[in-house]
Amino acid sequence: MNINEPPDPRSSMWAWIAYSLRFHRMQRGLTGDAMAKLLKCSCSSISRLENGEAKLDEKQAATLDAAWNTGGHFTLLSSMPGKVMIPVGSRPSRASKAEHH
Repeated sequence: MNINEPPDPRSSMWAWIAYSLRFHRMQRGLTGDAMAKLLKCSCSSISRLENGEAKLDEKQAATLDAAWNTGGHFTLLSSMPGKVMIPVGSRPSRASKAEHH
């Protein structure tokens, strides 16, 4: 079975969630099928979540947090929809802004 590359976790909060889902699943040695059973969904739904094509809902996030003892990791992330993460170094510093004015 081919494993698709996860989305770039720096591109958006949802891409970070997708990356994090796959990372945590693989760290636990779980298959997509096992995760699908945990979340009561299809394997294709897990694939879409891990590839950033679907968004983790609050119930799924809470289920993962409880089963994997994450301290609320997925619930916190999924409650911040649409936030774009800015890669370090891509935003000009205040000092460089002051130099240009």
